[in-house]
Amino acid sequence: MEASVSVAIATYRGVEFIEQQLRSICEQTHQPREIVIVDDASPDTTVAELERFKTLSPVPIKILACKQNQGSTASFAEAIAHCEGDWIACADQDDVWRRHKLEVLLHAAYEQRADAVFSDAELVDAQLRPIGKRLWDDSRFTPAMRRLWQGGEAFAMLLRYNVVTGTTLMFRRDWRDNLLPIPQPWVHDYWIALFIAAHARVAWVDQPLVLYRQHGNNQIGQKLGLSGQYAAARQKDSAEYLREAEQFELFQTAIRRCQRS
Repeated sequence: MEASVSVAIATYRGVEFIEQQLRSICEQTHQPREIVIVDDASPDTTVAELERFKTLSPVPIKILACKQNQGSTASFAEAIAHCEGDWIACADQDDVWRRHKLEVLLHAAYEQRADAVFSDAELVDAQLRPIGKRLWDDSRFTPAMRRLWQGGEAFAMLLRYNVVTGTTLMFRRDWRDNLLPIPQPWVHDYWIALFIAAHARVAWVDQPLVLYRQHGNNQIGQKLGLSGQYAAARQKDSAEYLREAEQFELFQTAIRRCQRS
């Protein structure tokens, strides 16, 4: 398979785990064309660690260091903007990829004629010890929902809630210019998955291709199950629902812009 893959990473205070993640990316059976990293003004030695690893890496690495903090969505968007591969795979700074992740995702994307693809992940602790659960175990992406997705209901499902986790996601670079910029307060994985699902096929792979590290500094972590979603919804006030409505107005504007281009 000749397709090239760029890996987009946003880092912030990532010095503790970033080397393990970078090594797992460099050791892929389908080696990526490049790794593009945007550091979001880390106050620790993350950038120095990235520069050190760059000198040893078998994969070319681009490092873009922000002078002031801009948040993860903007950082991922900037990394994506600098990717040059046929496909773009997003990666979190603190996870570890299984060696065949990119190979499996590419195979699934071409086999299913999809423009984006994502997978399940294995939940592990800070030392990468299995917790005994997978990401989809407690999520709304149940077997029944997966059948509906395969039947063409992906966009309708994503309008209700996101089931795509960024570190498992890969998509065609052809969509990049239409996807960017990603408006606040959207999270990059939800925006990308929903946008592409509105126009093309988004496939999934029922394999845990990522060791999804759970620790005290996760930005998002494991997605809430049904009871957690219910409890979170009860805590929202009317202003929060209005903000969500504004989010989808921004999405609708982007969709219309894409249709005109």
